[in-house]
Amino acid sequence: MANQEEGWDCSFAYVLCSVANVGSATDIEQFLGRVLRMPYAESRSQEALNRAYAHVSSPRFGEGARSLADTLVQKMGFEPDEAAAAMEVRQAEMPGFESPGGLFDRTPILLETVETAPDLSGLDDEVTARVKVETRPDGTVTVAVTGDIPEVLEQRLAATVKPERREALRASVHRHRVAYQNSISPAERGAKFAVPRLFLNVQGELQLAEEELILDLGGWTLNDRAAELSPTEFSIRETAERWEVDLYGDKVEYKHLDQNIQLEIGLLKLDWTDLQLSRWLDRQCRQPDLTQPVLLEFCRRLVTSLVETRRLALNELVRFKYQLAKAVQQKIAAYRREAYAKGYQDCLFGPQAQIETGFADGFAFDKRPYPAAWFYKGPYRFQKHFFGGVGELDSKGEEFECARSIDTLPQVKHWIRNLATRPQTSFWLPTSTDRFYPDFVAGLQDGRVLVIEYKGEHLADTQDTKEKRNIGQLWAEKSGGKGLFLMAEKRDAQGRDTRAQILVLAGH
Repeated sequence: MANQEEGWDCSFAYVLCSVANVGSATDIEQFLGRVLRMPYAESRSQEALNRAYAHVSSPRFGEGARSLADTLVQKMGFEPDEAAAAMEVRQAEMPGFESPGGLFDRTPILLETVETAPDLSGLDDEVTARVKVETRPDGTVTVAVTGDIPEVLEQRLAATVKPERREALRASVHRHRVAYQNSISPAERGAKFAVPRLFLNVQGELQLAEEELILDLGGWTLNDRAAELSPTEFSIRETAERWEVDLYGDKVEYKHLDQNIQLEIGLLKLDWTDLQLSRWLDRQCRQPDLTQPVLLEFCRRLVTSLVETRRLALNELVRFKYQLAKAVQQKIAAYRREAYAKGYQDCLFGPQAQIETGFADGFAFDKRPYPAAWFYKGPYRFQKHFFGGVGELDSKGEEFECARSIDTLPQVKHWIRNLATRPQTSFWLPTSTDRFYPDFVAGLQDGRVLVIEYKGEHLADTQDTKEKRNIGQLWAEKSGGKGLFLMAEKRDAQGRDTRAQILVLAGH
């Protein structure tokens, strides 16, 4: 604690407190000015440590803060918006008014001493709920406003002071608006965040590089596939234990049946033909990307193969038709994966590949929801995440450290924790087996988009990582300088940490 005295100074002070009732605006200005003089201060990774804190007991503290802001502009060379961004004012002593957060809460509060209480009639309930008015014993009126101040409320506030004070009050409202805009997430203040997507140029038309398109361009069909199931893929095995239960007089008896003398259910006449079984399989195995005639013919050829080549009895196939249908579905899925993997290589990396990136489909984070299943809850306060909360990020670990590095870089305008398995709301790139959702997407101050996938040391050289790096670099290469891709590691081959890797890629 420090006493407030004229000329007192402390070059190492980060927090000063005064229990005296600081009265004049000049005293408050000097008090706050001293706490800002920190010649040995260094920028810290936690934003809360980059600020000075002054605690005073005064009903006129808002006036002192405003006076300090005027001094920053008039005497210290600050621009008005810079002064507003540099200052945050708190007051927790007004009855019925509390700051929404704790010591490091960044929600700005406009505090003004006025001549009369403002007229709040006719304003929206949402606006009036953010205005608190207190009349003090000396007759002065204090007004506290949180959140944004609409033009109509500014006019009502200006009407509560004398004409010569109105310009100063409007300046305070402007500074508050700047501070409020700095305190909310980029999405809340209407920022745009578009990301170029990867497209295939199909006869002059750009189409999103999705699985269905790649399969179609690759000529996916079952006509050229072998209609057969190996013994590993499908076999008829009697595995159930069978028992005979009978009633003799008033006694129930049961006995185990030997496998060799069990009822020969397979010899029972099942009135199906091979074509009937084929049609039944066709109905069970319908696929949206296969025409019915193609699938029906595949099923017919497959049944013929099982009967004529593998010598399986038709009535046995009918008995186990549901197991057979499952095996057929799995076979078709395997053929589809093979076709997609080949089409993926041909369409995206083949000699005839026509790849482009662009904003043609209008993908933008600001136009989509952020459906995180859970949110980050840690001590570090992220300042630049595009949405208010950071989705699905642990409060420690290498991915957290990567996110913090992104958040503290001056080159980053805003960023987002990209959510996996949300194709409608997240950025993704195609792989030969699925979709790839990079961990982070950042908008840089110069307008470029930086995509970052973080890989721990144990995953840095896997086949999956190599494929993701390959498609990420292709996206960046085709972006015309609009996109950057980084497969980040804790330490790269040159010994650089994640932050240094990002800076090198961004050209700083």
